[in-house]
Amino acid sequence: MARKIEVKEYTRLFVEYFYPGILVNESSSQEVEARDAQKCAREIPKGAFMFRFYDVFYMEDAETEEVLNRKRLNESKAYYVDGVALDKEGVKKEIPNNEILLSNMRANGWDKVIKTRTGNIQPLNDDCIIIKVTA
Repeated sequence: MARKIEVKEYTRLFVEYFYPGILVNESSSQEVEARDAQKCAREIPKGAFMFRFYDVFYMEDAETEEVLNRKRLNESKAYYVDGVALDKEGVKKEIPNNEILLSNMRANGWDKVIKTRTGNIQPLNDDCIIIKVTA
C-alpha cells in the first residue's frame, strides 16, 4: 500500500547577485534573513554589479524532506550598486567609442542606460534602482 505523503510548505528569501558575462550576465544566489537593500549593497561580492531579492516557496515530503515542488516568487526590482544613469548626451560625454551603444539605444527605445560599477552597460527602466554605497 502506498504511503500517504504529509506535505510541509515553507518560504525562504534569497538575494541574487549579477556579474558581467561574455554573452549574458552570470548570477549567484544566497539565502538572506531580510530584504535589506543597504546591507546587501554594502556586502555585494567583488565583481557583482547588481542584485535583486526573491522568495522561493517549497513543498516537501515531511518524512523524507524530498522537495516535491518549488516556485520562485515576489522578485524585487534590480538594485544597481554605485551605478550611474546616462542619457544619450551623457553616453556621448562619458563613454568613448559610443556609436554602437547609441545605435542600440535608438533601436531598442532606451532613453537611458546604467553604467555599472564594473563598467558594463545595462538598460535603465522602471524595474531599476540605483543604490549608492561609495561616496
